[in-house]
Amino acid sequence: MKILKQSIGIDVSKNDFKVCLGVIDEQLEISLTYEHTYANDAKGIKLFIKDISDLINKETQVYFVMEATGVYHEQLAYTLAGNDLPIVILLPNKAKAFSKSINIRAKSDIIDAKLLSQMGLERKLSPWQPPASVFATLKTLTRERETLVLQRSKLKNQLHAYKTAFIKTAQTISRIKKHIQFLDKQIRETEKDMKLIVKQNQDIEYKIKRITKVKGLSFVSVVTIIAETDGFNIILNQKQLIGYAGLDVKVEQSGTKNKKGRISKKGNSHLRRVLYMPALNACRTNKTMKVFYNKLNERQKAKKQGIIAVQRKLLLLVFSLWKSDQEYLEKCA
Repeated sequence: MKILKQSIGIDVSKNDFKVCLGVIDEQLEISLTYEHTYANDAKGIKLFIKDISDLINKETQVYFVMEATGVYHEQLAYTLAGNDLPIVILLPNKAKAFSKSINIRAKSDIIDAKLLSQMGLERKLSPWQPPASVFATLKTLTRERETLVLQRSKLKNQLHAYKTAFIKTAQTISRIKKHIQFLDKQIRETEKDMKLIVKQNQDIEYKIKRITKVKGLSFVSVVTIIAETDGFNIILNQKQLIGYAGLDVKVEQSGTKNKKGRISKKGNSHLRRVLYMPALNACRTNKTMKVFYNKLNERQKAKKQGIIAVQRKLLLLVFSLWKSDQEYLEKCA
């Protein structure tokens, strides 16, 4: 029986990855021909590539399908790409939607690998292209900065509490102040490193300068957005981008029940966090966003929904400007 397509589903975790090889034949019958677990390190990946090259049909197209799982999938993905093997990297919500569509209730690593293999056989998926290393470096720096800022905010709250207390401890207050100053210095250093990296990449620097002309969007916020999306390398359209950020609206509809309005939050929390302050700023300083925000608030009581809508609008604006290389022209609409 002739094999029409081959798909290798890979479920990656911190220490290992589960592999499932599936094929589909002329009768459109799907069969799973190989399952195995490999260590998620250079030695395990090398062994996996050797084993799978002996198992696949060389005359038939094969895809390696995996989910984007933080950073744990990166070494495997880049190694496969370096060996000219076609890779598909899916956003977690897309894989989850597929599992729901075929009514799979059980969940384990090997079941996930089988689902990814089946998805690769049944669906037409777009191959992944490795992003430039600059985005991975910027992502490390933006996340480091985010962690430092959160630590600083926590310490500032503690400092306020200690200063307000009836019995004050001068030594504790002094140490917290010094810690905050140290974090301020580290935050400035991360921002300096980001600017240096961007300056070394003229195309990226040019795009960021144009996008930061949008009132509300700072250098750090734009760099974080492009870093978290690998320069929008894994994003195909606006709908996918909103879902990836977890800013898509969750709908609950059953019979007479029709509940809509809350965002799913099932996406990249770093994007949502970095867009919050720019959205607040844009509602005050950006004419277009201010009109948009005020019109929304005329129809609803909760102003938070308007802020979320502005977050979505800013994210899509960055995506559009990055992809189109167009200048931003502010207009009141």
